[in-house]
Amino acid sequence: MSNSLYSGNFLRIDQLDNGIVELCLDNCNAPVNTLSVEFREELRDALSTLKNDGIKGLLLSSAKSGFLAGANIDELETLLAKSSAEQIEFCENTAAVLCRLEDLPFPSVCAISGFALGGGLEVALCTDYRVATDSALLGFPEVGLGVLPGVGGTVKTPRLAGFETGLEWLSSGRQYSGKLALSAGMIDETSDESSLRARSLALLDEAINGKLDWQQRRVQRKGIVELNTEALDSSFAKFKRGAKHYPAANAICELLQRCAPLDRDAALKQEAACFSQLAQSTTAKALVAVYQAQQSLKKKNKSYANKEVISKAGVLGAGIMGGGIAYTTALRGTPVIMKDIQQSAVDLG
Repeated sequence: MSNSLYSGNFLRIDQLDNGIVELCLDNCNAPVNTLSVEFREELRDALSTLKNDGIKGLLLSSAKSGFLAGANIDELETLLAKSSAEQIEFCENTAAVLCRLEDLPFPSVCAISGFALGGGLEVALCTDYRVATDSALLGFPEVGLGVLPGVGGTVKTPRLAGFETGLEWLSSGRQYSGKLALSAGMIDETSDESSLRARSLALLDEAINGKLDWQQRRVQRKGIVELNTEALDSSFAKFKRGAKHYPAANAICELLQRCAPLDRDAALKQEAACFSQLAQSTTAKALVAVYQAQQSLKKKNKSYANKEVISKAGVLGAGIMGGGIAYTTALRGTPVIMKDIQQSAVDLG
């Protein structure tokens, strides 16, 4: 049984059995959850309801097929046009809300299905443990937009998974499967889709009953990053070479090194300032504009593709490739005419 403690346009909190509450992300206005300003403010309000002494643990989940995408791209474009002070304020205010989630006085587990990208992964990292499906996609794509994760990603990742893993995940912009995330130390377990919820609740139960030291996990996330100087020099040089054409990747390399000896709160301030420096650049504005144009073009191409019904297809060349195209098209129920300079090739096709 469940009892609703909070219900909004972007998330809800339900009271489950055995003192467990579920914070479920569910954008009522769109098919995808995004880390918008409205989402942030609703999360702030929702967390204020979690003051019941009877609460023993929290499950963070999503009602969508994907967990949580990053920032709303339109809001990011607006943010880039603001002053440095406003950008820093945005990052610090959002990070403060996420720290409230991270600092709840009971253990938490996040169930990740579909994707947790950018700000979505930053939210997931606020929980003590994470379970993801094997096919889930996790990563920080911000570097491709000319910026860096600005609400805790550069702080939590190296403290959780180590400096070198943090450097790779944050500066590459790659998306990693659940299996790769597990081997990197970014999540704690993988599961198939059908048992994700049950496995996440089981892990939460282990934390509640003392089988897992969730409080020590938090000490680790709030502390400094242990560095192996020899390994650091090697990995730092490697990533600096790969990042030479990407200002954001370069900035991430330097930021991680600068913040390694700092605690969480001090590192968050450095992160916000670095985000603003990149956000003020023409590179970031240009990359976001390019991304917006690409998305617009994809929508137009899709609408064009759906306008005409294909009733017949023609294939020029009856070789291996032409035969394969004709075969695949015919399988979809579309009549195909093949033409080749040699009749024997057409006969074989």
